[in-house]
Amino acid sequence: MKQGAIDNRNSVLKNGLFIFWPFVSLILSINKPWDKVFLRNLSLFFGFFGLLFIANDTSDTARYATYFQETGLRPFSDFYDIIFNLYATSDVKWDFFQKLIEFLVSRITDNVYIYFGVLSFILGYALKSLISLISFDAKNKNNTTAVMILLFLITLCLPLRMLSFRHYLASLVFVIAFFQYSKTKEIKYLIATLSVIFIHFGFFLLLPFLLLFVILGSRDYIYYGVIVLCFVYNDTVTSSLFVLNFEDDFALESTVKSYASEDYNSFKNEVINQTLSIITLLPVVLKWFIFSALIYVRYFVLFLTKSDRSLISFSLLFFAFLVLFGEISAVVDRFSITYSILGLVILFRVYSRHAISEPNLFFKIGGVVVFSWSIMVIGRQLMDYIPVFYLTPLPYLSLLDSAPQSIIEWIKN
Repeated sequence: MKQGAIDNRNSVLKNGLFIFWPFVSLILSINKPWDKVFLRNLSLFFGFFGLLFIANDTSDTARYATYFQETGLRPFSDFYDIIFNLYATSDVKWDFFQKLIEFLVSRITDNVYIYFGVLSFILGYALKSLISLISFDAKNKNNTTAVMILLFLITLCLPLRMLSFRHYLASLVFVIAFFQYSKTKEIKYLIATLSVIFIHFGFFLLLPFLLLFVILGSRDYIYYGVIVLCFVYNDTVTSSLFVLNFEDDFALESTVKSYASEDYNSFKNEVINQTLSIITLLPVVLKWFIFSALIYVRYFVLFLTKSDRSLISFSLLFFAFLVLFGEISAVVDRFSITYSILGLVILFRVYSRHAISEPNLFFKIGGVVVFSWSIMVIGRQLMDYIPVFYLTPLPYLSLLDSAPQSIIEWIKN
């Protein structure tokens, strides 16, 4: 039998199994996480999460549901006001993308779970696009290290991230666009990178570091100095931001002060103190592990391309950004994930290019520990939001249950 016929038969079998039992279908295909069928089904699996997940009044989904219901009651003639002004008390907010999705879906249905399904599917599609992009020309992507890195990337962006839709979508789009810019230096990709502020306006804080990189290029020795300066002056950033005068720019002022607010950061610190250390320490450990791995790759791995060096060089500035805002947990918590996604993309590109590119024992063990830690933490968080049916054959049956039971409730009972 010809290889093409075998591939077609395997695709039919994978699709058939996915329809019957999506979770098992994906598990059986994770040895090739770049496969087109796997990635397409992964996007659909994300969509199922939004349709089936169990809403929690303490999460952002309650706010999303309220906004969606309010938008559905307003006429089409209110389009401009709905898209740009609903979040704001005055002036215009720039990050309108989610509001646009909300408006379009509300014209079709008033079912909030369909809206959540659309958000989850978009996140899954963005993740699919990123993996397809970075694995397209990877000649040695079958090696264990490359596969594990991709699975790590998928773990960080599991459907649960729909609860922070704007930031995770902006993170994926930022990495996709900047990856293309690092390869081609085409201005359209730089514009696409800058445009993430229309998805999440908080990314404007990172843009000065991006523009510094665009101006200076790959100047690692300068960026190491920037990191040192950020360590020295990071304790003054919060107070400085809070007293800045943004005149008539409401969007800029409200975003900065929401991050720098003493009340908000006190609330975040209280939440952290009430959370298990194994959860709160993960972003910190992940950030430093990615940073160490990239430094190792930069100086001890051969055959780095110009694009690889460019990406690693920008990652130094990104790390400096995290250091500078180290006292503002609202910034560090969010952007550490963006930095980790970028770092994993770089590591995959390096270790999927040449068979001889293998990490040393320290990074192999460290990678396994951090990866396992991430699976444990994110998996536990997922248990609060997904019904038992989500992992069983024919998960769509959960739609018939008016009061579905979450996995954690099922375990406790």
